[in-house]
Amino acid sequence: MRLATAIVATVVMAVGLVAATGGPAQALLPTCDSFTSSYASEKPQGRAPYYHVPSIGTDSGNYYCSLVQGNTGWGVVVLQEALWSCYEQPIDNDGIFGTLTKEALKNAQRIINQRSDPDIVVDGEYGNQTRRRMLKATFDHANVGRIIFGQCGFAGAN
Repeated sequence: MRLATAIVATVVMAVGLVAATGGPAQALLPTCDSFTSSYASEKPQGRAPYYHVPSIGTDSGNYYCSLVQGNTGWGVVVLQEALWSCYEQPIDNDGIFGTLTKEALKNAQRIINQRSDPDIVVDGEYGNQTRRRMLKATFDHANVGRIIFGQCGFAGAN
């Protein structure tokens, strides 16, 4: 009985340590498999600039997800758009979270830490902490949804 209690206590402490560091804890979040369009202003949809935010499901507003090296799909494309447009990272929007995307995300996390309180773990993983502080690429609805390079903002639930 003592051994079982000791094992359970060790596992609980290890899980707590991983969650506190922000590293592999992102793996506990589901993968962002799509994106949600979040409007930048009070203007009626269809005319206002908008952002793409990685999410679970299309236009679900469920932003509590993660992206890590090895992921693929629309969630990764949206992350890559923001890295390219808002943080000037020279990567392709190919929907594949490879080494270049991971390094670009680390660079963005460093930039975020330089601009404000340095508390984001620079690990190249997109999770709740990075999502809340990362700028998102802005799209122009009037111009067939083209990205407005360098014009970025915050979107997605905190």
